[in-house]
Amino acid sequence: MKDAISELRYQALRAKLNDHHYYQPLGIDSSLLTETMLNDLIASSASYKALQEKDAQQADKLGALTAELQGLRLENPRLQAENNALHLQLIEAGEATERHQASTRLRLHGLEDEVETAKLALQSASHESLRWEKELNSLQAET
Repeated sequence: MKDAISELRYQALRAKLNDHHYYQPLGIDSSLLTETMLNDLIASSASYKALQEKDAQQADKLGALTAELQGLRLENPRLQAENNALHLQLIEAGEATERHQASTRLRLHGLEDEVETAKLALQSASHESLRWEKELNSLQAET
């Protein structure tokens, strides 16, 4: 029975070898080693094909990413220039706002000074008016 199993294994191995175009003679004593090596070869071939497919997919991905990168490289200088221009506008607007605030503060201080002067003039005029009123009352009382 063991010989029958060995013979079946030998026949199956011989069929596999023939499928892969290995027609050289095969002895029964080396069939176990040959079977192991053939299985390793088949597994290696399958792995190699899978790696080739993965490599092709990665190459396609790389091509797409390279094209996208090229587009970004073309767009980046324009965006940097636009960003720099906007930044400069922000700086200039900030400086203009600061100048406007400073001039507004100066104007406000000037107006506050005018108001203070007007208050003093009003107060002086009020005192003068009161003095004249008292003088008028005393003149009227004399007459």
